[in-house]
Amino acid sequence: MKFKFFIALMGLCILSNLNIVSGMHGQDQLPEFAYDFNNLHKPKDMTQLRALEAERNKADYLDDIAAFKSFSLEISATIAGKYGLSSTPATETEQAELIYSITRTRHKFSGAKDILPRFYGVDDVKNLPTHHQAHLAAVLTIDTLAAEAMGNDDLLNQWSEIKADQPINSNFIDNVKAHAKTWTKEPLVNTLEPAIDSFLQNSKTIALAHDVFSIFAPKITLKTPILD
Repeated sequence: MKFKFFIALMGLCILSNLNIVSGMHGQDQLPEFAYDFNNLHKPKDMTQLRALEAERNKADYLDDIAAFKSFSLEISATIAGKYGLSSTPATETEQAELIYSITRTRHKFSGAKDILPRFYGVDDVKNLPTHHQAHLAAVLTIDTLAAEAMGNDDLLNQWSEIKADQPINSNFIDNVKAHAKTWTKEPLVNTLEPAIDSFLQNSKTIALAHDVFSIFAPKITLKTPILD
C-alpha cells in the first residue's frame, strides 16, 4: 500500500512540473495565467484545486509574488471550506493532494504565524459543526508539522518514525500541540484541541503527511521562500 502512495505522490510531482513546462514552447514564451488571480470566484472541487496549483506553479516560475500569494490564499480558503466541505471522504490520492497543498503553502510562507486566519480565512471556530472543526484541526496539524519540521530536527525525526499501522507516541502528540500554540493564536488551538487529539491518533494519515513532506518539501518551490 505504501508503494502505491509513493507512485501517486511522484505522479503529482511530475504533473506539477508538466504544468509549468506545458505553458512554454521556447525560452522566449512565458506561461500565462488561465485565471485572473485578482478575481477568483469558483466552486469547490478537487479539479479546481489542481487547476489552482497549476496556476501557482506558473506564478512561482515567473517569480510573481503577488500572484503566488493570491493563488495560495484561494487554495487555502478552498481547502478550509470557502465553498463548503465535501460530504464524501477524500480518497488516499486526494488526501495526498490536500496535504501537498498545505505543505507547499507553509514551505513558501515559512515564517508566517496565525496562518489559519491569515491564509485559510478561519478565525472563530467555536460555532462551526464538529465535522468542520475536525477538518480544520487536520489542516492546522499538518501545517504545524510542516512548519516545525523545517527547522526542528528532533520533531522531524519523531515524525519520520511514525508507522501507519502502529499507535502514535503520546509524547509526539503533546509536542505537536505545544508547537501549534507557538504558530497559532492559543484560543484557536484550544478550541480545536479535542479534534487535534483525534487527528493525531490517525497514524496512517500522519505517516502519509510525512511521506508528502519528505518527497516534495525540498522541491516544492522553484524560487526562495517568502519569509512572511
